[in-house]
Amino acid sequence: MADLWHHFQEGGWAMWPIMFWLICAIAVIAERAVYLWGASINKDVFLATMQKCILAGDVAKAVKMCSAANAPLARIVQAGLVKVNRPDEEVQAAMDEGALQEMPKIAARTGLEALALLRDNSSISILFTDIQMPGMGGEELAGIAAASRPDLRVIFASGSARPSTDAAFLKKPYRAADLARVLPST
Repeated sequence: MADLWHHFQEGGWAMWPIMFWLICAIAVIAERAVYLWGASINKDVFLATMQKCILAGDVAKAVKMCSAANAPLARIVQAGLVKVNRPDEEVQAAMDEGALQEMPKIAARTGLEALALLRDNSSISILFTDIQMPGMGGEELAGIAAASRPDLRVIFASGSARPSTDAAFLKKPYRAADLARVLPST
C-alpha cells in the first residue's frame, strides 16, 4: 500500500484528476450493473405465472405481480391486464402504448450493454444499431447477437458507412417514413 501511495505522489498533481475520473468511471459501471440486474426478469417463469393467474381468473393477482416486478416486460403486460375486460383492440393498443413507453428505457449506450439487454430480454425482436460506434461496431454487435438470437432482425443506420451485408439500412439523417419503410422488410 505504501508503494502505491509513493507512486501516486510521484505522479504529481495530474494524479488527482486521474483519480477523480477513475472514481466517476467506477460509479457509472456500478450504476449500469445495478440497472441491468434490476431490469432483468426470467421471462419464461414470469409468463408462465401470468398465464396461471389469468387462467385461474385472478387478474388482480397478475396485475399485483406485474407491479412488484421492476422490468419492462412486466409493465407492458400490466398495461394490457388493466384493460382485460375491454375489446381485444383496446388491450392491444394499451400494450402497444406500454411498449412504446418502455422502448427509450431499453436503449443501450454500448455494444456490450446491448448484448446484455438482448440476453436478458428475449422479447426484443429488432436490433437497431449504428454501424460506427466506439468500441464494438454495429456489424460486430449484430454478428455476435445473431449467433445467439438467429431470429433477431437487424436495422443498420449510418451517416457515412454502409453495412457490408445486405441487411436493412437507413442513411442518416432519416425520417419516420424511412423507418416505417424499412421495418416491415426486417
